[in-house]
Amino acid sequence: MRRFLSLSLLLLTCSFALGQSTFELDLNQSHIQAKVSATAHSFDAVVQKFDSEIDWPETTSVPAMTRFSFDLKDLKTDNDKRDREMLHWLEYEKAPRMTFTLTQIEQTGGVWHVRGQIELHQVTREVQFNLFPTTTGTHTQLKGQFALDTQDYNLPIIKKFGFLKVNPVLQIQLDLVGDTKAKF
Repeated sequence: MRRFLSLSLLLLTCSFALGQSTFELDLNQSHIQAKVSATAHSFDAVVQKFDSEIDWPETTSVPAMTRFSFDLKDLKTDNDKRDREMLHWLEYEKAPRMTFTLTQIEQTGGVWHVRGQIELHQVTREVQFNLFPTTTGTHTQLKGQFALDTQDYNLPIIKKFGFLKVNPVLQIQLDLVGDTKAKF
């Protein structure tokens, strides 16, 4: 089963409905990190801003609908030159956003099995991955780890000088932290 970065990002919103309460994501404690390995070095890329719609009926323990997207300019590596090169590689002017749409989510024990569609670089692919929620009182943490193969989205392998290469399979780590608060 192939697991992907952007699908896991489905819950990255500041707040959404959860029964008679809201879940507020703590952006200071939460992070999504893409571990990128290359011949000469490795680096991390982090998404800074997100847009999402989440429909979470009061009677269910998982969301019924989620649509998530972000502007690719908000994917940062802490290196401005590398960020500009990444946007060129992604053909930002042609396809500036990445979007995930949830198609199915099932809960088995303490695991959420997630399925959806990701659109990146004007290519849409079905994706699957698992999320592992932990709740203590009103505090909730969602963790996941998975891979995203950029070649599935018709993106070329990055090569420089004939021998330096970036691995097209990104290793993604997800750690989302938030609290449930009663609605007023």
